[in-house]
Amino acid sequence: MSLKSFLIKAKLVEPDPVEPDAAPLAAPLDFELMGASRAVPEAPAPKPPAIPQAGLEGVSSHIAENTPLESIYAVFGVPGTTFPAERLLKVLDGLRAMDPVNQRAAVAALDAADDSWAIADVLEDASRKVQALKAHLAKLNETVAAVREQEQVQKAALAKDYEGLRASIAEQMAQLQEAAQLAAAENASALAALEASTLAAVNTSQREQSRIQSEIERLDGIARHLVQAANPL
Repeated sequence: MSLKSFLIKAKLVEPDPVEPDAAPLAAPLDFELMGASRAVPEAPAPKPPAIPQAGLEGVSSHIAENTPLESIYAVFGVPGTTFPAERLLKVLDGLRAMDPVNQRAAVAALDAADDSWAIADVLEDASRKVQALKAHLAKLNETVAAVREQEQVQKAALAKDYEGLRASIAEQMAQLQEAAQLAAAENASALAALEASTLAAVNTSQREQSRIQSEIERLDGIARHLVQAANPL
């Protein structure tokens, strides 16, 4: 039984159909640590797409959590492969009981026994995915920075609005205070005028009563005079 058949039977790898027309992906990484001896043509590493600089307008404070890795890879243009890096990680996980030298030998033997994939392809896939994940982290950091900047702008706007409202309330309170003082002065003046009017009425009444009383006494004096004249002592 071949090593690949053993790994397939142990469900550490899955059999893949051979695609004769599919061209293997070139990898720029050195894989000597895997025990491989054949040369690998170098190819430029794929560049992640440029991340747009978000302005303050339209910046959302919502950051998606637990975004599927496949979605991240798709956003940054990571192509699919017949033998993804995750599958090799699964193989290595099944070989944990081996020492590193035997692990590398087992993977190299698996590579040599199957022409549908190459270690270089797996390393290239892992490199592209690492670049995509790093670009995603950079995008997250830029989004957080934009949200924090928006927070500062909005705080400044709120502070400005509050200061304007506070100044308006203070002005209205000053106007109300002035109106209250004016009303108090008018009320005091009205009270003083009322009291003066009442006092004037009382004084007038007293003078009139005194005049009338004097006239009464003068008229009563006639009768007393006549009575005394008719009845001399």
